[in-house]
Amino acid sequence: MNRRQRKKLYRKEFQEKGFNVKLILDEKIEHEQFLEVLDNFFDQVESRDLCISNRVGGSSDALFISSKFKYSSPSKEDMDFLDKWLKENKSIVKFEIAPLIDIWHSA
Repeated sequence: MNRRQRKKLYRKEFQEKGFNVKLILDEKIEHEQFLEVLDNFFDQVESRDLCISNRVGGSSDALFISSKFKYSSPSKEDMDFLDKWLKENKSIVKFEIAPLIDIWHSA
């Protein structure tokens, strides 16, 4: 496969990856605090030049995190940063960060 084909098909050096994050927040928090936690989480994601979406065909209770740049993927450091932030947030009862998956070629 030549470079043009790899680029068109998002293969090898043009591969784009992302990962799912599932959050369970404390049921006792007020609605305003719930929104504040989510806003803070979104700010943390965006501070790493990442974006959040709901992946088509993915779980409806998970957020999908990917790079905001074309032909780029979140790094291990990005995932570790979010893991640390989630662990430190007392309003988040439980969370799960899934491994990186290929955005274009995974089921």
